Amino acid sequence: MSLSGIAFVLDTATDVAVLGLVDMSCGDLIVEADASPVSLLKEASELLVSAGIVPEDLSAVVVGVGPGRYTSLRIGIANAKSVASALSIPIAGVSTLKALAEGSPGAISLVDA
Repeated sequence: MSLSGIAFVLDTATDVAVLGLVDMSCGDLIVEADASPVSLLKEASELLVSAGIVPEDLSAVVVGVGPGRYTSLRIGIANAKSVASALSIPIAGVSTLKALAEGSPGAISLVDA
């Protein structure tokens, strides 16, 4: 199965939320930003505007599921589920540690949970 379209990705496992847009056909990062978990949707809206993308252009939501800070994770997962539901697009959860390890092959990933 080949993936195409643009994914909204976010992770709130720590005090700093990370969000971005990824071209799923090639895995390239289009744009990224940092935010506080409580201002996630405001930052997501600004991220879309800066990339010239409207919400209807999104094909999927990918959210980090930890390990991490309980309240921050709840905020991120709830926001991800809301976006996916509102746009009727699929959502996938990924391990925060696995995502960190993928970005730095050979490194050991750690998160202060």
